[in-house]
Amino acid sequence: TSSVTANVNGIIAIRSGDWKWIEGSLPDGFQGESPKDETRPQLYNLSSDPEETRDVSQQNPSVVERLRQELHAIRQSN
Repeated sequence: TSSVTANVNGIIAIRSGDWKWIEGSLPDGFQGESPKDETRPQLYNLSSDPEETRDVSQQNPSVVERLRQELHAIRQSN
């Protein structure tokens, strides 16, 4: 089971098992400042990096693609 969350700035993330993928794009109409590290896609393995300090998206492109597609499907279903 996956869960989708958004931070205070509206940045969307999806979590599935040990993986958390942060979409990294600000929502349409966002007004204000957002930390630079939030505005790029990121992937974390929360079992080995619970503090989200190491972006492992480059090493795990298939996980990124799976979570990106899952988030897209969730959006389409609503």
